[in-house]
Amino acid sequence: MRQALAASQNIPAVKTLYLAGARNTIKTANDMGISTLNNDDADLSLVLGSGEVKLLEMTNAYGVFANGGIYYEPTGILEIEDRSGEKIEEFEKDSKRVLPEQNALQITDILSDRGLRVGTFGPGTALDIPNPNIAVKTGTTNNYRDVWTIGYNTDMSLGIWGGNNNNDPIVRRVSTYVISPLWREILDIVTEKYPGETFREPNKDYSDINKPILTGSYTGGIISGGRIIDRGVHSILHWTNPSNPRGPVPSNPNSISQYSYWEYPVSVWSRGQIIDTEDEEIEIEEDENEEEEDENNSNEDVEANFEVEGLNSTYDIGDEMEFVVDSRSVDIEKAEAVFGEESNVDSTEAFRFTFETYYLDEGVYSLEITVYDHDDQQIMRSFEVEIED
Repeated sequence: MRQALAASQNIPAVKTLYLAGARNTIKTANDMGISTLNNDDADLSLVLGSGEVKLLEMTNAYGVFANGGIYYEPTGILEIEDRSGEKIEEFEKDSKRVLPEQNALQITDILSDRGLRVGTFGPGTALDIPNPNIAVKTGTTNNYRDVWTIGYNTDMSLGIWGGNNNNDPIVRRVSTYVISPLWREILDIVTEKYPGETFREPNKDYSDINKPILTGSYTGGIISGGRIIDRGVHSILHWTNPSNPRGPVPSNPNSISQYSYWEYPVSVWSRGQIIDTEDEEIEIEEDENEEEEDENNSNEDVEANFEVEGLNSTYDIGDEMEFVVDSRSVDIEKAEAVFGEESNVDSTEAFRFTFETYYLDEGVYSLEITVYDHDDQQIMRSFEVEIED
């Protein structure tokens, strides 16, 4: 998350919005002074620039991070004096807390990390700022219609926007190379008057978080009855319910609408990796509604045989097979071909495999098996698999 935010990566941003909830996120933005977003904008494309915002409100919203989660109403007039120097009216600060302090400090800790910026944009750019007490974020909307740079220290917040008044796209370059150089020139002048103080450090003790992904580790296991019943690489939705991120592990993650879309590419990636999970066993709280596994029941491993119909006798089987249950990729404990003496696979020969089903409720599921040959040609077969208690 730290690297993704600093590098302005879109996919982690979209996933974070999904986990936080678009409507919840818009409410937080409203609390931080963004007046132009409402529930009509509650869509995952929001993080890609589908919502309209004002430069003044965005710049002031970043000031909330600088103030440790405290929001102040922006004003252009601090005081009014008459010709004799008497104050007629003076601005009175009206503040309210809109973010937990630790959340604000964590954001600042990421956005002020020079090393992350240099790692993303390279040394010598406008964002390569030696001062560790400057936090900055850039943004480029879809089709390069808007470029933003907003940054702050403990004394001020500075924002700049670039784009065409008729909403035509500008040069196809990200804001770091378009508008950030001008922002940096202004920053160097402004910080002479408002140098800021040292940013406060957030609490970095995360010992109370014991879920894979949230701990920064992508492997782990659930311990039930003294034995590991889950292990391996999964998406964050395998471990976390969006409505209660630190709560119990979902007993049926398949019920989460985005689960299969997030889980499948992770499983495809993991098959090409060498991953040691022996030291990654983490005991975490299980959902209270999840029944304990019974070693003697049938809801453990399923073994099945199938014939790859439609393949001719010269079909040369490759090293890769994919097994998907109801759009969810499954880890195969054993998958082997029953070969004869020839290296080619005859269409009458079968593949035998087993896979764990502890995460599946009783019912009938669709099983899709895709077989690849050495030329990356593929054939897919679908079956129905019944899971019984």
